[in-house]
Amino acid sequence: MNTKSPIELGKIASAHGLGGEVNYVPFNLASELPFEGMEITLRLPDGKSTVMTVESIRDKGKFLIVGLAGCTDRNAAEKLRGAIVCCDRDDLPELAPDEFYYRDAIGLPVMFPDGQVVGKVSQVLSLATDVIEITSDSGQEWMIPVVEGFVRRMDRDAVIIEPDALEME
Repeated sequence: MNTKSPIELGKIASAHGLGGEVNYVPFNLASELPFEGMEITLRLPDGKSTVMTVESIRDKGKFLIVGLAGCTDRNAAEKLRGAIVCCDRDDLPELAPDEFYYRDAIGLPVMFPDGQVVGKVSQVLSLATDVIEITSDSGQEWMIPVVEGFVRRMDRDAVIIEPDALEME
């Protein structure tokens, strides 16, 4: 597990109004991050990064309106369009013993209930439903949804998939 790489929280979609606020789309609608006073890293579309502090945040349904320190007008906000909002791992909430972050699943062994190893989790995608990409030692890849009928169990140690989970075309 790579705890040094930034955690992606969401994306700045556009400027909001004339005062420098931005429309922010969280990758996880249930997340309470970012919060007022939090320092975030913005990974800009041109490859550069900048660190800013969240001054205000308010809910607008599927997105949030966020005010950032130093971003005081629409022109400044427009320059942030497309930026990926990130935070340090240490800023994430404490987890219960039986919980884990999906990013921690990358590299975990994927196996059938009988213990036969299929491969490793190479990626976790949040689409209409969460999907794991599995890569075998020979390089074969599969993508399966993290739902009942495909994934039997997913925890900090391994991913157990149903015996017929890879038979779908």
